[in-house]
Amino acid sequence: MHKNTAGSSTNNNYDLLIIPQTKDVIPASHLTPIQARNATQSWADYGNNSNHTFEQTWRVTVAHLTPNGLHATTTLTIPQSLPQTV
Repeated sequence: MHKNTAGSSTNNNYDLLIIPQTKDVIPASHLTPIQARNATQSWADYGNNSNHTFEQTWRVTVAHLTPNGLHATTTLTIPQSLPQTV
């Protein structure tokens, strides 16, 4: 999880690894199980839900399978989804 996205970094260069060809969403090993669940939910909500906090963000890397292996094509920072309230 990243605060104030500029210059943020973790042990990995990403919090989530997305592989579109296989539809995999893989949380990074440095995340706790709760953080992994929250990051995955934030990715699912991204672009579909306006209930976000921009103070907390996740770094997402999208990678594609190529003949030479996995190739990171895009890295973006997405806002953390806030818990839904009824």
